[in-house]
Amino acid sequence: MKATGARYVIAPCANCKKQLKELVEYYELDQKVVGLHDLILKAIRIPGATPPAERDDGSGN
Repeated sequence: MKATGARYVIAPCANCKKQLKELVEYYELDQKVVGLHDLILKAIRIPGATPPAERDDGSGN
């Protein structure tokens, strides 16, 4: 994951997300583990709405 330079890692299920988040934490990687729907939500741009980087998505990330 580190070699890709990706900011986000997509995991297909809650179990995978949990395990990958533990790896990111253990190896102190500068990446976030998300589901596909989380990544799509971050990418949506709505004119006049709060930018994705400023949204509180409730995930604590």
